[in-house]
Parts: sequence; structure tokens; C-alpha cells
Amino acid sequence: MEDLARRQLNALLKAARRVPTLAKKGPKGPWTAGVALLPSAPMRALNKRYRRKDRPTDVLSFPSPRDFRSRSGYLGDLAICVPVLRRQAREQGHAETRELRVLLVHGLLHLLGFDHEKGPRQAREMGRWEAVLLGRGATRGGLVARSGT
Repeated sequence: MEDLARRQLNALLKAARRVPTLAKKGPKGPWTAGVALLPSAPMRALNKRYRRKDRPTDVLSFPSPRDFRSRSGYLGDLAICVPVLRRQAREQGHAETRELRVLLVHGLLHLLGFDHEKGPRQAREMGRWEAVLLGRGATRGGLVARSGT
């Protein structure tokens, strides 16, 4: 699944870069990012440390510092919790590979500076971009649409 995650992330980076509004949010030139697929315990520790929430979460985003990002094109890193991904895929009634894509899109948008937790306007904007990147097959939408924020 790690290879699939990297391939999907690279494809999403290219797709987002082709959207003028999203391209303005990132550095000039090619974009790269990292992704790690984690078990529950390390994801819980990261979520507790960085968000003060003592539970595993589906995806965390760690943006690169702006100067480094503009010089290197490296947007940052994503951490995805595999057990949470699997549970959410079952709950949504779709394949794990589809849920992986949903989480990658959500994390990528956070790396580009979107934050649905900053209020309803930002949540609507991020939800709209999730739908764009997920494409027409996004029957249940992205994470923002699911959460109702």
C-alpha cells in the first residue's frame, strides 16, 4: 500500500498543480511531498503531541517551512493511519484505495494552507477543492463534506 500511496500522491500533486487557483498556493516548479502509512499507536502519539487529541486520527499534515518549500518544491509530509483508513472505508462502503485517495487529497489541501477548522467559509472552500480533486466519482465527497463542517 505504501507504493500505491506514493503513486497516488504524486498524481494528485500534478493534478493540483494544473489547477491555477491551487497552483498559486504552492511554490513554482514541481511539487513533492512525503507520505507515511502508520499503525494506530504512532498515529495516536503524533495526534496527541501536535493536536492534543489522545486518539489515532486518519490523516495528519506537516507542512514544510515556507523558505524550504519555495526553494525545494517540497510541500511537507502526510501521515495516514491504516487502521482508521480501513474502518472509514468500511463505514463509507468503498474500497480502501478510494479512502486512501480521500485522505491524500485532504492532507494535500492542508499542505497547501487550507484549514476547515478555521470556520465555515474555509470549510466550504476546502470541501469544494476536495470535490474537484476527487473528481466526479466522489459520491460521498471528501472528509470535509462527511464531517458537515
